Amino acid sequence: MAAACALMVVVSGCGGDDDEPASGRSADLTVTVWPRGADGPARRHRVACPGAAVCRGLSAGRLRPTPANVACTEIYGGPAVARVRGTLDGKAVDVRLNRTNGCEIARWQRNAALLRGG
Repeated sequence: MAAACALMVVVSGCGGDDDEPASGRSADLTVTVWPRGADGPARRHRVACPGAAVCRGLSAGRLRPTPANVACTEIYGGPAVARVRGTLDGKAVDVRLNRTNGCEIARWQRNAALLRGG
């Protein structure tokens, strides 16, 4: 049983090229975060790659929305919302993130460095 679990962990870490961060990313993104919800004050910063420290971990796979057919835990992570707009590797990006359930909280965490601006 332990070996099967270990194998699942190794296999789940594999992914396509789109999911793999690359240091050679080109991006020009505007990141807006509303920590207290959409009606509260906003923090905004720009991410330009190459150059920004966050570029190495940036990928379209990390920004991709949660598929509709995925079951997510019903846990609320708070009112924070964010929007990422611009271009990533020459493709238009307009992504919204929130913390409304377990899947969205995990997606927020995957993109935490981008949302912080660091």
